[in-house]
This record gives sequence, structure tokens and C-alpha cells, in this order.
Amino acid sequence: MPRKLLVRDVMIPIDDYLTVCEEDSIHTAIRTLRTSIFHNDSGSSYGHQTLLVLNNEGDFTGILTLHDLLKAVELKDHYNDPWLKSASWSWFFINRIHQAEGVKVKEIMRPIFLVTVNAHQTIQDAVKKMFSQDENFIPVLENDVPVGIIRTIDLFWVIDELL
Repeated sequence: MPRKLLVRDVMIPIDDYLTVCEEDSIHTAIRTLRTSIFHNDSGSSYGHQTLLVLNNEGDFTGILTLHDLLKAVELKDHYNDPWLKSASWSWFFINRIHQAEGVKVKEIMRPIFLVTVNAHQTIQDAVKKMFSQDENFIPVLENDVPVGIIRTIDLFWVIDELL
């Protein structure tokens, strides 16, 4: 009988990820994330699309994905929309756009303990958790301490063993 794969067998160790502080701006997070994403000669990108967030004591408090950062700057697209500026309630959105310029990482990060999986759980457990919570990146805990991240792409590479 084949051995069941555990989350720890396919997770990416937490030390492989770049970090930012809760108090950093989203601009700092974007610059940091850019250093972890690489391009090869064919123009494809590879690397981590996630940052780990630390508090002032150096404890992990959150996870920040490329998707989170893109959502945070989404309001910027509407800033030059003439229809928006002509609407009587546009001041509300324009105000929000200006406020977003000073957004801190802690305001858009996902708390690290919101959705997690244990390192000793099976890959099938991680798949269920990802789909039930609609997440592509889940922190992995061991004794309630973050030790890694499991991603949908990690699961893809072992899918033949799951079937």
C-alpha cells in the first residue's frame, strides 16, 4: 500500500519566503514581492507570489498575496473615470482612493491563522481545506507555529498520487 503524502512532504518552508512588516506600506510590499518573482528568457514568470507579514516582535501575523495587492490598488483605476468624477457621490470614492495611497500591509493582509492546515495532515485534507475556503495559499502549522505554505501548484505536482 502506498504511503499517504502529508502536507509537510510538499509544502514550501516558511524560510523560503520574503517578509514585510505590518506597518510597511503596500508600495514597500510591492517592491519586496517583485524581488521574489523572476522572469526567464521566454518571458514567463516564476517564483513566490506571497509575502509573509511580521509584527514588531518578529512574529508571523499574516500572509499577503499578489492578489491582495492587486485588489488594494484596484481603486486607482477608477480615479480618472469621468463618469465617477461627475457623480454627486464621487467624493466618497475619490477620498477612498487618496486614503489607499497610505495603506499599510496590516490593513490588507490575511491573518496567518485564519485558514491553516497542520503539517501532519494528509494532502487530501489540504485539498479539501483549499476548496472549502477558496484559497490558493494556506499557511502550514506545526505545534501552532507557522512552518510553511502549501499552494495549489504544489498539490498539482502530486495530483497523480492523489487519484
